[in-house]
Amino acid sequence: MRSDDVPQTWKTTARSLMLIALVVPGASFPQGGLDNFADRERQIVDRIEQEQRENGIYSVGLITPLTELSLLFDEIGASVRADETIRQVLTVIRANNGLETLDQVPLIRRLISREIERGNSEAVWELRNDLLILADRNPDDLRSAGIMRETGDNRIDILARYETGEIPPEIILGCFYDDSTQQDEAYKRGSHSMRSMRLGTVECLSGDRNRARRALLESAQRYYLRGLNIMRLNGAESSNEVPELLKALVRVSYRIATPGAGRESLRDLIDYAEMYSEGWLPQIEAHVQLADWDLLYASAYGTRYEDSALEAYQHAYDLSVANDIAQESIDEIFAPRIPVVLPSFAANPLDSPESPGSRGFIEVSFVIAEDGKSKRIDVLERTENVARAEEKDLVQVIKYRRFRPQVTDGQFADSNPIVLRYYIND
Repeated sequence: MRSDDVPQTWKTTARSLMLIALVVPGASFPQGGLDNFADRERQIVDRIEQEQRENGIYSVGLITPLTELSLLFDEIGASVRADETIRQVLTVIRANNGLETLDQVPLIRRLISREIERGNSEAVWELRNDLLILADRNPDDLRSAGIMRETGDNRIDILARYETGEIPPEIILGCFYDDSTQQDEAYKRGSHSMRSMRLGTVECLSGDRNRARRALLESAQRYYLRGLNIMRLNGAESSNEVPELLKALVRVSYRIATPGAGRESLRDLIDYAEMYSEGWLPQIEAHVQLADWDLLYASAYGTRYEDSALEAYQHAYDLSVANDIAQESIDEIFAPRIPVVLPSFAANPLDSPESPGSRGFIEVSFVIAEDGKSKRIDVLERTENVARAEEKDLVQVIKYRRFRPQVTDGQFADSNPIVLRYYIND
């Protein structure tokens, strides 16, 4: 970039109170606030100009005052000026630290936040892809793992909006109606998005909802795995981020029906708990989560999974007793007041407490067998303002969902009858 290409934002905005007033037309400042902003801006600009005179327009010494100036513009709501200044900081950072340095990531994130506020989805998409390219090219930097996890979380957020009936623009910008594997390969090659290659084609503009849903989940899965691999590559296996990434992988594996991948992540979670967690409780909970998983898939994959689940439950319970875990904690895991419906990481459909908006309740009794199935379901009471269809829905959940088996008198066997009052909350 030539010196005459460099925006001179700070030179054109720091010379009078009137110029700050023009930055935010109609802005209301407290008494003396305008003077204060102008004075602070003038001081920062003086530092910038002095640094330029002494060390040039790309001096590393410009990074701090330029960043301060961008934050000042943010403070007074001058978002366009803030963006201009952020981009100038990026120019200086790249000139000193290279085009692919991760030092520019916090500033790019600020630009993303601003474009989100403006509703500029395409700009947000391109900036996020810029972050992905930087992360791909810096696998030896732990900061890249954070970018990968954020991208996975973003895919899940897009899917959540999509499943509520919205058509997020990212569905088209990312061409998720088509094969998302091609999209990821495009990022690796340096393309900012599929838009440069395929936007406008039938594959990007419309398609099968299930394909888009699966593409989003598979994309999230890949980015979570990349984040995990970057952490391992950099010797960060003990980081608190590792179990969070593993749990995210388990949730995605459930949603795209890849039980083997989910089970592998749960095994890794046990290994992490045994090596790095403090106390026995995290280990016990990790074993229970694996048991929940195996029991969840026992119907589809047979007695091997069921036997594995029952063994894992028993092992976890034995660990609890042997290591003097408080009875309250044991009961919370193995005999909670509201039975755990599998998958245990999802919202419990039986957890519906009374609230000011409750219009009635259904009281049911049932038994949880050793294999996690329910039996002897009995509706004890239904208030008159609760529809029979609502009663049927509740009974269907209890009948067809699988539960975490409960401990009775130290044994995994049929539970005592469980009485549950389920409130209807509109």
